[in-house]
Amino acid sequence: MSRRHRIAVLCCAVALPLAGCSATLEDLPLPAPGVSGPGYHVNAIFSNALNLPHRAKVRLGGADIGEVESMTARDYTAVVSLRIIDSVTLPVGTTAELRSATPLGDVFVALRKPAGAAESGTRLHDGDTIALADTLPGATVEEVLAATALLVNGGVFQNLTRVLNGMGTAMGDDGNRLTGLIRQSRELLGTLSGRSAELQRVLTETASLADDLNARRDAMTDILTTAAPALTVISDNTAQIAGLADQVAALTAQLGRFPSIQGTDTRGLIHDLNELSAAFNESATDPRVTMANLQRILPPTLKFFSSNAAHADVELRQVVLGPVDDPGHYADPAFVPPSQADWANLVGSLAFVLTQLGDRVRGPRR
Repeated sequence: MSRRHRIAVLCCAVALPLAGCSATLEDLPLPAPGVSGPGYHVNAIFSNALNLPHRAKVRLGGADIGEVESMTARDYTAVVSLRIIDSVTLPVGTTAELRSATPLGDVFVALRKPAGAAESGTRLHDGDTIALADTLPGATVEEVLAATALLVNGGVFQNLTRVLNGMGTAMGDDGNRLTGLIRQSRELLGTLSGRSAELQRVLTETASLADDLNARRDAMTDILTTAAPALTVISDNTAQIAGLADQVAALTAQLGRFPSIQGTDTRGLIHDLNELSAAFNESATDPRVTMANLQRILPPTLKFFSSNAAHADVELRQVVLGPVDDPGHYADPAFVPPSQADWANLVGSLAFVLTQLGDRVRGPRR
C-alpha cells in the first residue's frame, strides 16, 4: 500500500467516530474564569456595587490575586465576598476600590496595601472584613456618561479652541512675533553670557560686603543699642515734630507771599529775589557784557559819592502844576495835583493795611 492510500484510510478511521457522535464546538467544555488553587475569604463592604459582575477579578498592584464569589445586601450596603489565593498576604488596613480598566470596561476590585505596612505586621485572615470606611465604590455608567456629556457640552472644548485661537492671534504673521521673542531672549542670554565676568565680580564684591558687615556686626549692634534711647525719644515726640514741620511750612508760605498781607498778590519777597537772581545770572552769563560798560558809568558814580553829601546838577526846564494843561509840556497832559478825596483814600488804605497786619500779629480774638 502506498503512502497516499495509508493517509486516506487514517482520515476515514478518524471521521467515522466523530460523525457517529455528532459533536460540535458548543459541546466542548470551557475553562472557568478566575484563579485556581487554595485560598481564603475576605469580605469588603461597599456603599454600592453596581456593575460589578459575578466572579470579577480581584487585583493587587495590577496582578490578579483572587475573584468575587458572592454579593449580598446588608443595611443598605453591598457585602462582597472576595476569595484570595493563599500565597498573597494582606495586612490590616488594606483598602478596596471598584475600578475599571476602560470607561465602559468590566469592573474589578482593586486592593491597596497601607503605606509603610511591614510584612511581619498583622494580616487579614479568613473571614475578616474590610470596613465601609476603607472602601470606595466605582463610578457607574450613568456617572461616566454624565461627566462625558458635561465635558463635551460644558464649553471645555470651546474654551480650549478660544485659547488656541488667541495664541495664534498673539503670535500672528506665521509666528514672527514668537520668533522675535525667541531672538530677543537669545540676545539677552548672549549679553548676560558676555558680561558673566562683570556679574561674577559684582557677586564677589557683594559677598565681600556681606562678610564685612558680618565682621562688624557687634559694632553695628552697639551703635543701634546706643541710638535706641534717641530713637525712643523721637518716636515719643513724633506728633510734636510733625506739628513743628507744619508750622514751618505755614511760615515759609507766608514768607513767600510777603509783603502781601492778604496773600492775593502774585509777587512776594521770594519771587522778587528769584527775579533779581535770574537777572544777575543773565548778566553774568551774557557774552555781550563787557567791562567797557562799567568803565563808562564808573566816573559819574564816583563823582556822585565823592563827598559826604551826594550832589547832582539838575536843570528843570518846564514844570507844570495845577489843573491847567501846558500845550508845550511833554509830560502827561492829565497831570493834576492830589485832591482832598485822594488824601482821605490814602489814609483809609493805610489804616486798613495796618489793621490787617495787627490781626495777623495778635490774632482776631485777642
